[in-house]
Amino acid sequence: MQEERSHLRTPWITAAWLAGFAFSLQTGIFLAQVFAGIGFLIAVVAILNGWIERPKLTLTHYLMLATLAWLVIAAMASPAPADGLLFLGNKFIVPLLGFMAVYTLTQQSLSTRWLIPALMVGGVFSAVNGIIQYFYGVDLLYGQPIEPMPGDVVSFYLPVGLLNMALTYSGMQMLFFLMLLPWAWNQRGPRAFWAWAGMAIIVLSIVLAFRRGPWMGTAGIAFLFLFTRERKVVIPTVLATIGMILSLYIFSDAVRTRIHDTINMSTRSEQDRIIMWQTAWEMGQDNPITGIGPGQWHARALELIENADEFDSLAHPHSDPLYLFAVSGYPGVVFAMLVIGAVLLIAIRLFWRIPRSRDPVLALAQGGTLAVGGLVLAGLTQCYLLDGENMIAIGMILGLLLSLNKQQRTSEGLVKG
Repeated sequence: MQEERSHLRTPWITAAWLAGFAFSLQTGIFLAQVFAGIGFLIAVVAILNGWIERPKLTLTHYLMLATLAWLVIAAMASPAPADGLLFLGNKFIVPLLGFMAVYTLTQQSLSTRWLIPALMVGGVFSAVNGIIQYFYGVDLLYGQPIEPMPGDVVSFYLPVGLLNMALTYSGMQMLFFLMLLPWAWNQRGPRAFWAWAGMAIIVLSIVLAFRRGPWMGTAGIAFLFLFTRERKVVIPTVLATIGMILSLYIFSDAVRTRIHDTINMSTRSEQDRIIMWQTAWEMGQDNPITGIGPGQWHARALELIENADEFDSLAHPHSDPLYLFAVSGYPGVVFAMLVIGAVLLIAIRLFWRIPRSRDPVLALAQGGTLAVGGLVLAGLTQCYLLDGENMIAIGMILGLLLSLNKQQRTSEGLVKG
């Protein structure tokens, strides 16, 4: 009876909430926080009423909890433990609520029915908004001017979508693109045309945001994905992509200048970034066990960096691994690497054992691993651990990935049985 009630009562509620949650990520931090909290409350009520089973934790869950626990220890060992704990609460509690809500509520595959349309509509809507901002320098929805790009890079505008920052915006677009990539690849006929039209608009918004990290994450993970597909399709796709990149490099002064500045680290922004990387490394080396503590980077950087007031931003060192090392020492980095390793093992199973399935649930699971990989790769030169919207998004994606991976393993077991 409990199983029957579960299938009758929860999938539609969960599907509506999950779609709203995905779309809210493109509108800013407030709605994303609201949907994460609502989802957690729905999950608690559903468990208490017996509509769904209490979720069973996986190895990845325990590794994530170990990482968070170590960050708490690092905060307690810092000179300002109260500030450190408050910082962790602001940055990690809401993503954790969203993560647990998604993992708990999406145990049934039917509950993902509206997620793909929500991701596509949200990604395209935000992309069009950003593209308009890039060319016209104004947010048409609110009538607000958009900040010009730095003069020593390019002379256009810095698209931010509805997320207030180009970095946040381009990072979210990267996550949506990679999440949808396996699904789009599986489409045929008219659906394929509309799927790839939407994907092209999303990737254009990533290009025009001129953020190094999302460029690296999108391109690097997309190429890795192609190596899991059929060779006869992959080769022309790779050649077409290389041709597009070369065309942008040849005919776009803005793209060419940005690539050159990124490679030779010649601009003031790049020089500042190198100094911040060195400072973060020194912080970790001086405090190898617990680091300086979460929430302490800015104050400590002001003390260590000469002429710190001349830097555009000292909110973080512009590198997730270096930031984690600075604030939590070697153990924090090791725990984070174990989480990434656990996701990598899931990715190997999903892509190696069952790569040609057209099941949309499997495609979403595969897209989840791509999105996590994209954020890890982009985070080498940027700091997404402090980005509220992207942290909530990665919480949603991880929850979905672990849930869908569990479903796939269960279905495989039933087939073998």
